[in-house]
Amino acid sequence: MYLITEYPGGKIYLDPEQETQLKNRQAGHYEKDWLAYLDTHLKPGDVFVDCGANVGYYTLYTARIVGKTGKVIAFEPEPNNFTYLGKAVTLNGLQNVILHQYALWNERDKLPLHLSINNGQHSLMFPHHDIGKEITVFTNRLDDISSVITYPPSIIKIDTEGAEQAIIMGARNTLKTFPTLLLETHVRMGTDLQLLRDTLFTIGYDRIQENGKRWIVERGDD
Repeated sequence: MYLITEYPGGKIYLDPEQETQLKNRQAGHYEKDWLAYLDTHLKPGDVFVDCGANVGYYTLYTARIVGKTGKVIAFEPEPNNFTYLGKAVTLNGLQNVILHQYALWNERDKLPLHLSINNGQHSLMFPHHDIGKEITVFTNRLDDISSVITYPPSIIKIDTEGAEQAIIMGARNTLKTFPTLLLETHVRMGTDLQLLRDTLFTIGYDRIQENGKRWIVERGDD
């Protein structure tokens, strides 16, 4: 059962039975390295892109930072997550959030999304054995999303259970302006870390801060 829960980003729908990090989320301590980065680097009027938005932990948090003059563009393919994401945006009265029910990828397609009992681990890359079910979802390239073209991002968060390499390859035009990437890597789901590093450096990024599986990817001043 999803319950309305207060946290620093506002009001969010969380399932206490799934949330081993519930108290940390409520206190704003969950993934606090990324939250601290957003607090100091994301500004009013900026654009934040949330790839793998789940039920909105980062979407809601950043919407308050960028304010009425900014935008948050959020992507979540799994229908139940997307429903609660939309309900949370409405509950918080946010007018600066654009929602897309796509799985981001390196091409437009229909692909199986492997479902997990944990609503944060649905994956295009990794068949889970806890449920053993899959659904078909639409995929799209970040470069082809009209809202992303209209509102070039300042920071992009990618937490997509192993699809990060494909997403980056489908975002080469978007990345020409070098938005900062908050990138969660998933070796267990097939991520090749060295290939990912090489791809980012080839694009032109030159600094990767690695905190375990969570990376902050930037291009320094020329």
